[in-house]
Amino acid sequence: MSKKNSRYVQGGTTSVGANFIRWWERETYEKGDITDISFIITPTYEAKPDLIAFDYYGKHEFGWLVLQYNNIVDINEELAVGKVIELPSRSRVFYELLTKPSKGNR
Repeated sequence: MSKKNSRYVQGGTTSVGANFIRWWERETYEKGDITDISFIITPTYEAKPDLIAFDYYGKHEFGWLVLQYNNIVDINEELAVGKVIELPSRSRVFYELLTKPSKGNR
């Protein structure tokens, strides 16, 4: 919760209690931007959204964004070798997607 770009702050609505964090409603992102990148999953990236995020955005912590942007629930099935996913461009991530108002409740 303390990181401004964590999934708990950017990825949906968050409720915080004394002994819990609840995260609701995945944010949906408009795909199909002209700057989006089609990415084919190779053995190196199979079931590793954090590695994809690190190699493309420089931050392991953005693995959640890779998953949400592609509406991926099961990384073993949906990040398998040969699957194609879309990645928003680095500039779009940092200047558009992560700068919109947060839905997090702190």
